[in-house]
Amino acid sequence: MEKHNNRWPRSDIKKILAVAVLSSLIGALAATFITTSKITA
Repeated sequence: MEKHNNRWPRSDIKKILAVAVLSSLIGALAATFITTSKITA
């Protein structure tokens, strides 16, 4: 008997994780840029 409990293949999980990490980095950079530009203005 084979188990097919995995709803998502590993490649899909890696893609989702990569998008999440990139999105969080872009968000952090944007927040840093906005806050520093408001402080110096």
